[in-house]
Amino acid sequence: MSWLSQASAERFSPGYAVKPCAGGGDPKTSTWGACLAYLQAHEFKDMKNPFKGKAPEFIEQCNPADHSLSGEIVLLKVMPTPPGSAVPTITSKLVPEDSIDQKLSLSLGICDKGAYLVKVADVEF
Repeated sequence: MSWLSQASAERFSPGYAVKPCAGGGDPKTSTWGACLAYLQAHEFKDMKNPFKGKAPEFIEQCNPADHSLSGEIVLLKVMPTPPGSAVPTITSKLVPEDSIDQKLSLSLGICDKGAYLVKVADVEF
């Protein structure tokens, strides 16, 4: 979460060091998949799932019926709905094809030992 917060403040600056995660680029080539691949090879390479001892996976949702999901990461994009809607926002999984050329609102959670979602924080990226 701290990396995403720090990157949010810097990724639209000219000369941002992490090119695959830079903002303001071409929406067709500036994607979450390219950014995540870079992060898993560099910034996040030492992250470990405490329940499995290996790198955590980014999954769509926690499911208490599936204990193999313990310690996995849920990263959702939060999109506003039109003014006057009964629900102010909707969430969906951040998929590799999603463009990151503009600012995104993200919600990060972790699946606990029972594979229940524990919301960690919301961040603008």
